[in-house]
Amino acid sequence: MSIPAMRKAISQITGNRMPDHPGLAFSRYNSTIDEKGSYNQREKMLEYLVKKIPMTDRKPYVKAFEKWKTFLSSDQPWAVSHVLSLKDRLFIGLGNESVLEFGLSLHPTYGMPRIPGSALKGVCAHYASEIWGQIEPDWQEGKPLHKVIFGASDDIQQKLLATAGAIDFLDAWWVPADAGPFSREIINTHHQNYYAGENVPPADWDSPIPVKIAAISGSFLFAVRGPVYWNDLAMQLLKEALSTWGIGGKTRAGYGRFGVLSGALSSTTEVWDNAKIIWNAGRGGVVKAVWKDGKIATLEKKDVVEKLIPSEYHGKLFDKKKEVLVKRLEVKNIGGKNYRIEKVE
Repeated sequence: MSIPAMRKAISQITGNRMPDHPGLAFSRYNSTIDEKGSYNQREKMLEYLVKKIPMTDRKPYVKAFEKWKTFLSSDQPWAVSHVLSLKDRLFIGLGNESVLEFGLSLHPTYGMPRIPGSALKGVCAHYASEIWGQIEPDWQEGKPLHKVIFGASDDIQQKLLATAGAIDFLDAWWVPADAGPFSREIINTHHQNYYAGENVPPADWDSPIPVKIAAISGSFLFAVRGPVYWNDLAMQLLKEALSTWGIGGKTRAGYGRFGVLSGALSSTTEVWDNAKIIWNAGRGGVVKAVWKDGKIATLEKKDVVEKLIPSEYHGKLFDKKKEVLVKRLEVKNIGGKNYRIEKVE
């Protein structure tokens, strides 16, 4: 049965009454949107999403959301979760096929907004390579740290083996709120004839054609799952990517970006007090500190080490015992239990 025929059959049973399930309302129930010249009916559907859905009985979704939170809590330390709020609004699934000229990414069971884990992984993979990779080359695509979290494709030219990433990026769930998830937005198409391929050049006097669509507001619960330390690092990456680049459609216009409260981002920098560092002159020289839980911090090349470490430690470290106890180390996580020494006191 075709989708229009399905909607028509359903409308005969329900009297064209709209359901409390946004996903069904959006794609199955309203048969009038299939009629010729039914733009006004499409606008009614938008009004329904924005005004009616917040008033519906959402107990099934709320109950499922609470169960999801409980699972994430019980799955620690493998699962790490965090709630982030949108700075403005979000377009996710905008390009999905729809009779309403805009798409939405909705949970298939409960019909409420969700952000697919595959989309989150894609944004994080690109951000890690482009931004973190400028500071630490091993985060660039195809390099060791990038491959650990995101995996690698089978590329014979680059001699990469197909491997799965260590981190699962789970779907983000919309956090239940009284106001509801949907908001009204407008996209203006200024040069309709030009974009329609009618070989008419765009001009300043073209009239804008407003297209009414739905955007998403509120907060989402994000979660990643994987080995300890790596999952914390992946969550840090996810927060940074979403607050800086955003996700979904029209991010260059400010949509899809998430706000992070001051101090909400878990820092990748740690302080180790009374740490012992060991010097090895091989391979151009490397200094290493071993900390609790198997954490290891290193710094390579003697000239770099000499500049960073106070001169009062040089005698014992380079000439005598090859090790010394320092008052304080500042280290930055670069993946798993691996750290880079940033400051020595």
